[in-house]
Amino acid sequence: MQKDLQQQVAQLQIFEQQMQQYALQKQTLHMQLVEVDNALEELQKTKEQPFKIVGSVMIGCDKETLTKELQGKKETAEIRLKNVEKQESQAKQKMESLHATLMKQMENKEEKRTEEREKIIYFVSKNRLEKIVNKTKKEIYQVEKLTFSLSIYLKVIIKP
Repeated sequence: MQKDLQQQVAQLQIFEQQMQQYALQKQTLHMQLVEVDNALEELQKTKEQPFKIVGSVMIGCDKETLTKELQGKKETAEIRLKNVEKQESQAKQKMESLHATLMKQMENKEEKRTEEREKIIYFVSKNRLEKIVNKTKKEIYQVEKLTFSLSIYLKVIIKP
């Protein structure tokens, strides 16, 4: 049971790491989309021949071709973003399910511990109570003996 719990906790940590990776990927894709949108906006404004950077060289290109290329990059980034969001959503659901399962197992474990503690307290209390009852019975017996002895003594002394 303990190993199973440890494995589930490890799995939960893996899901958390995946969620962080998805957040970084989403941030990167959002930045790419902003850059492509800005480039498309500037491309629409310009009247001059546009240039694009290929490696470390800047080359002139057709405005329509560059627009199509940028729109293709935008579509690709949007598709990748949707894919990452879908993966993130699935991982989040699995993580929440695993988290709920872990919490339930831990609650059950705590309930069992509480029950065990209550049983121990009950048996210890019962044992103490039995000792007290036995001691009280002995004391009552001695008081009865003394009372009997005293009554005989008084009968002897006070003989009519």
